[in-house]
Amino acid sequence: MQAKLFEKKGNKHKKTYLKPWKTITEDAYKSISTIIPSFKYTHRIINRTNNYYQKYVSKDGKMVKRYIKQKKSYLKV
Repeated sequence: MQAKLFEKKGNKHKKTYLKPWKTITEDAYKSISTIIPSFKYTHRIINRTNNYYQKYVSKDGKMVKRYIKQKKSYLKV
């Protein structure tokens, strides 16, 4: 496989890539220079949580499922 990808020059440790065509580096440079990168601004603002969870609460001697507001917020804004 290496024999097909590399070309030996002079020293046995010195190898160069075989190019598929002569002007591949110039063609690649031209096509890459036409690409315009864009960056999306992804900074989000995190608000305080207002979560509710379900919990069984004793009401009139019966256990009733109720939504309870979250008291602690571990996010510090």
